[in-house]
Amino acid sequence: MTPRDRAQTLFTKATQNLAVVEVSLDRAEIVDEVVGFHCQQAVEKFLKAVMAAHGIPFRRTHNLFQLMALLSDAGRAVPEQFHGLCDLTPFGVGWRYEAPEVPLNLDRPGTLRQIQDLLRWAEEQMQSGAGRL
Repeated sequence: MTPRDRAQTLFTKATQNLAVVEVSLDRAEIVDEVVGFHCQQAVEKFLKAVMAAHGIPFRRTHNLFQLMALLSDAGRAVPEQFHGLCDLTPFGVGWRYEAPEVPLNLDRPGTLRQIQDLLRWAEEQMQSGAGRL
C-alpha cells in the first residue's frame, strides 16, 4: 500500500467511526463508553491519516496525546483547539473493557463538533501533503 493509499484508508475509516457517532448522538441506550470509543477512534485515525500523508512514522498506539506530539515534532502541530480531544484517550482501551469508576457524561454534541472540525483540518493537511507522496 502506498503512503497516499494508507492515508486515504485511515481517513475513510475515521469518517466511518464518525458516522457511528453521528447516528448515536441522541440514543440514550448507546452508552457513553461506546460513543466515546468511536469518537476516540475517529480522532486517532484522522491524526494517523495526516501522518501517513506526510510520511511521518507512527507506531500502534491509541494515545492521542502521543500522536499529537509526534505531529508537532514533525512540524505539523495540531491546532490547540483540538488538544482537549486527548481526553478521549481512555475510551480507546481502558473503558472499552472496563467500566469507568464515575459516570462519564460525555458532551456528545460538543465532541462531535470538535471532531468534525478536526476532519476539515485533517483534509487540509492531507491535501498539502499530497504533492510529497
